[in-house]
Amino acid sequence: MFTLILTGCAVKAKKLDTQKVREISSSLRTRAYANQEPVGDSITLYQAMARALKYNLDVQIELMEEALRAREFDVARAEMLPNFVANASYRGRNNDTGGESINLDTRDRVGGNPTTGTPRNQLAADIELSWDILDFGVSYVRARQASNERLIAEERKRKVANRILEDVRTAYWRAVSAERLSSGLKSLARRTQKALTEARKLEKSGQASPLAALTFQRELIDIKSEIQNLEDNISIARTQLSALMNLPPGTRFKLKFGKRTAAGLQVNQSVDEMIDAAVVNRTELREIAYQLRNNKLERDKALLEILPSLRVFLGGNVDANTLLFNQNWIGWGSAATANLMNAFRLPTKRKAIDAQRNLLDRRGLALTVAIITQVHVSNARFKFAKRKFSTALERVQVQTKIRKQVKAAVDAGTASNQTLIREEMNTLVSRARRDIAYADMQNSFANIYASIGVDPFERGIDRRQGVDVIADQLSTFWRERGDLGAAIRAKRAERVQGVQTKLGKSKLKRVSAVNERTKPSV
Repeated sequence: MFTLILTGCAVKAKKLDTQKVREISSSLRTRAYANQEPVGDSITLYQAMARALKYNLDVQIELMEEALRAREFDVARAEMLPNFVANASYRGRNNDTGGESINLDTRDRVGGNPTTGTPRNQLAADIELSWDILDFGVSYVRARQASNERLIAEERKRKVANRILEDVRTAYWRAVSAERLSSGLKSLARRTQKALTEARKLEKSGQASPLAALTFQRELIDIKSEIQNLEDNISIARTQLSALMNLPPGTRFKLKFGKRTAAGLQVNQSVDEMIDAAVVNRTELREIAYQLRNNKLERDKALLEILPSLRVFLGGNVDANTLLFNQNWIGWGSAATANLMNAFRLPTKRKAIDAQRNLLDRRGLALTVAIITQVHVSNARFKFAKRKFSTALERVQVQTKIRKQVKAAVDAGTASNQTLIREEMNTLVSRARRDIAYADMQNSFANIYASIGVDPFERGIDRRQGVDVIADQLSTFWRERGDLGAAIRAKRAERVQGVQTKLGKSKLKRVSAVNERTKPSV
């Protein structure tokens, strides 16, 4: 025993060695991107959303959190069952107990040899079914609280999924902008740097006035700075999209997109209807409601704890003591216990529970006001984003015409290359701002539904399905919500498929006609 105590006191913390840390890190890196469908030739918006729902680790954490709460709920329900306990024991000693009797009147020992009814070695066993009514009541309350915790975990999962898909929509369209503008920005950056070098040579040679040369350099540097700002604004969008889809950084993929118009997104609800939906669907308010439920149950549990505990039991017993007249018997009984101090603790507990209820109530009021404000702001942002995108489209159209005019003037020798570079920069800036405005409009469109609190996907969606199947379900779901761009793309795909089918039938008819003509006569 002394050796065991010394051994326990000698236990020390052992750090992980470098090799073990490397093995753990390597395993985590491998498993982080494992078991994913390969990326196809191109990724649509809803395929990106499907990948986020299926593989994003934040979503998976919330799914596992919900599963954990479900298991805890099962455990809490199991605790309401009665106890069914089996015991077995063995005892031994080096001598007999023995004993004599005393006469209570004379206080003299009663003669006779000492006797014993207990052997030196004893083997006994029993099995007992017991049920504590107070424990059952407290366990019932805890089970109901566990069920509410499970529902809270479900609401948090909805919130995370909503945020992830909103981020995917924004990052996707920003990545589209980067993909569209990348080559043009790089080409213009090279031309700007070349023109800047020539302008500096011109300044040193004295062929132009110093002020004109420096002014030209300043304009070129401004253009160079604007290019860098645009690249910085959209360059990380692709990396963000890869992270949201849980793809390894540097994964090569193309983004599939069609024509973008301001009329492609529509919201078919009034602000009042959106507010009514928000106060019903927002996960934060639902979570507060479940917490208020648990608060009320906590009050009930505190009241139950001051009641006396009543325990009833029934059991069978076996004793190997051969000196007993009956070695087997059935026992039953009941017992009541009460901790009187719990009655003095109850007022303090109730005050704490009431304070928590008041806090939750005020938090619910504050969240309601914030949600109403968010709905108004998101609706205003969406309308403003649509107007901003329409203005950006008009600017691109006008700027494209200006660039054509300047290009024709440069070819005719009536305008300088500096003017062309400036207008090409303005054209690229206009296109970039148009694409960024479209991404902002998509983001504000998704933000409306996030502020309302409705799910960004159907409840019955199965994450075990393939990415394309989930993407089709998401596309159909969002078409019904007002993403007319998805409807247009779907109709275009149907038309293409119909044309291919007609071409296939036409080709089959031609082949059949040729076969008919070349069939040998009998």
